[in-house]
Amino acid sequence: MEFLKDNYLRPYGTGKDFKVDIDVPKTISKNYHELSRDVAELVYVNRQGKLYLLYSGGLDSEYVLSTFLALGINVIPVIIKLNPNYNDHDVGYAFDFCESKNLKPIIVDIDFDDFVTSGKILDLALEFKVGAYQLPCTFSVLEKLDGTLIMGSHGNPHMCLNEENDIWYVDEYEPIHKLLDFFKSRNLYGCPFFLVYTAEQYFSFLLDPAMKKLAEHGFRGKLGNNSTKYLVYNNGSGFDLANRKKFTGYENIEQSPIFQHPNLQFFKNQGKEWWGVYAIEYFKLIKKFTDNR
Repeated sequence: MEFLKDNYLRPYGTGKDFKVDIDVPKTISKNYHELSRDVAELVYVNRQGKLYLLYSGGLDSEYVLSTFLALGINVIPVIIKLNPNYNDHDVGYAFDFCESKNLKPIIVDIDFDDFVTSGKILDLALEFKVGAYQLPCTFSVLEKLDGTLIMGSHGNPHMCLNEENDIWYVDEYEPIHKLLDFFKSRNLYGCPFFLVYTAEQYFSFLLDPAMKKLAEHGFRGKLGNNSTKYLVYNNGSGFDLANRKKFTGYENIEQSPIFQHPNLQFFKNQGKEWWGVYAIEYFKLIKKFTDNR
């Protein structure tokens, strides 16, 4: 199974030179949720062993899990606990949701302080040139699983407002693309970019009425689309996912003494070299799709 359908997202360069080539689909005949269901069915048909979903308890992974469950597909949630109690907020949502659906998740306990002080976090960061300190821990968990691994790691296409020119952009971040490098290097199998697996998904999300309204300044006061993406997830799904404040699961770490350790400060300093952002104006990207039809 391809990690991305037809390799339609192709990153290159690093840091200030980071860019992404984005292929556009010729047509989109379904809404975002219908396309997500198609991807879930494709993953199921092409599965190897059991299906595992890394489930943070955030809105993205809850949407992915809900999509599989709605299709009657058996998937095993994997919940990462960053001890001591660093990410209790998000995993609280995860445990509550699993209990409500009678799911028995796999719980992976990570002693995060030891992961940092032992140098494991830095070893993985240097191997894959990852500028985000959150990713090496996820890498270490993926290596423990054997089967078909599913993630919503890329998230939905992210939009942000440039307050200087009052224009909305779609942006791609360099660190998250290193996840595909990790899958390839470790011969892992699965769908790490479930939420944007196909170009049709990517653009159908951006063309959803809620995202078009956002780009047309219909939600004044918003600076990004994290607080409105639930409208796309609920469009046609019937999930009724609640809008809630976005957490990364790492907020407590950044307020803890461990955050001052040299192995974490590395990401604040040298790690910036691997933290590129590629941004394209929303309407220019949509025009590229329109012109391609």
